[in-house]
Amino acid sequence: WLGLYERETHRHLQRLASESASCVDIGAGKGELVCWWLRHFPGQAVVAVEPNPEEVEILHANVAANFPSAPAVLSVWPGFAGPGAPDRHRPLATLCAGLTDPIFIKIDIEGAEQILLENAAEFIAAHPCRLLIEVHGAAVEEACLTVLQRCGYRVEIVNFAWWRALVREHRPLAHNRWLIARRP
Repeated sequence: WLGLYERETHRHLQRLASESASCVDIGAGKGELVCWWLRHFPGQAVVAVEPNPEEVEILHANVAANFPSAPAVLSVWPGFAGPGAPDRHRPLATLCAGLTDPIFIKIDIEGAEQILLENAAEFIAAHPCRLLIEVHGAAVEEACLTVLQRCGYRVEIVNFAWWRALVREHRPLAHNRWLIARRP
């Protein structure tokens, strides 16, 4: 990746993370953000949410490769965030229970971000969260903006950099960018 993967989000990630006391990574994948957080903010709680068993296995391997002993501050939920059957889904409020505010929340869940935010609106309105959300589609983006603004968040849209015409990332959707949200 040469340090260019989702480079447009890096400065926002660093700023929001430095303002936060804990982290929830929804759509944690292989655990890149989890490892970054554990390295830069040792002792701060991290919750990783990833429903794909193969990705969870790689996440655990990546954490083990980077940290000689399993960090006690890390919790991994091998399921989904949001509404649904309790054996596979947990509401955002449940995932964040016991975490210290402000909570940094990264959401990358392939189009389900609207459903998650709508069902977590009461929680995010009551807590000073810092959010980095990858949106997958124009309608989903608009719905997320509406929920966040209704909850009192200031939202910034992060577009692809001009140089993406030369250095492309695999993005199968026509409309795929990021929202940065925080309460003023």
